[in-house]
Amino acid sequence: MKDEHHYTRALKLNPANAAEYYIGRAEFYCIEHEYEKAYQDYCKAEELGADIGKEYRYSTCVDYINADEHIEQLTKEIENKPNDYKLYFRRATHYLLKRQYDKAIADAECAIKVNPCLETFDFMHGLSEKIKESNVFDAVKLSDKKNIIDAYKLRIQYAENNVILFEHAEYWQYRAEKDLDSIIELAKDKTLALYLKVNFYERINNIGNAIMYCKRVVEQSKGRKDSLGKVLTYLYEVKLATLYSNERKLKEAMQIALNHPDKPNIPEIKKGLEYINNFAFIHVNVLKNKRFINS
Repeated sequence: MKDEHHYTRALKLNPANAAEYYIGRAEFYCIEHEYEKAYQDYCKAEELGADIGKEYRYSTCVDYINADEHIEQLTKEIENKPNDYKLYFRRATHYLLKRQYDKAIADAECAIKVNPCLETFDFMHGLSEKIKESNVFDAVKLSDKKNIIDAYKLRIQYAENNVILFEHAEYWQYRAEKDLDSIIELAKDKTLALYLKVNFYERINNIGNAIMYCKRVVEQSKGRKDSLGKVLTYLYEVKLATLYSNERKLKEAMQIALNHPDKPNIPEIKKGLEYINNFAFIHVNVLKNKRFINS
């Protein structure tokens, strides 16, 4: 996945193709809901002679830049045609770009009120999904240090669902991997944070990567000296054996099993599982000050 850093480096190394790289970076910024940055890059590409056609997301950036003007104009049109439900659609879309979610939802509700048909209900559903995605991105940007790991976990969870559903899977896998790396950097227990990667790759059915990272987790855990270290290592090795089994690598799975003649007792295992699950759980509503709509 080519991100903004790729294009920034490319601009320095090969300025002759700057227009192409500005467009590429602008496209990436659009996916990340960074419309102002994207607009600036599109404009730079145009200045260099690039033809910004409809195949790019340029029009969305222009709508974002001119959203206030469009909202004002649409408000006047709605005053003259209060039963034109499509005017509410258009204004709601501009409110969404401005992240004025309550107003966007209010317009969608007005559209349903004046014309309760399948089209208006579908618009509400689509709008709700877009608000959810926008809120997920905002959670990371707006979260304080205390809740930042939970914000990353929320976005990883959202990304994971999109990977599984094959909706822009390449981008969402990239986004999840970057956020997982951020959690590893921030977490006190680096091994436990790395274990989140194991679970992510297992859930998206990339067992090869899950095994690779689980082996790292096991090796790192063996260096832990506290009383919980032995239990955690056991649990991580159980996971590794399960992953090997899923890949039909029964020899490797059996070898791990045979290395554990003395497993921890039930209370110790329970304590270890609670430690792992407590880290994986999203503890707070990181969007408590934002409107988050669940489908």
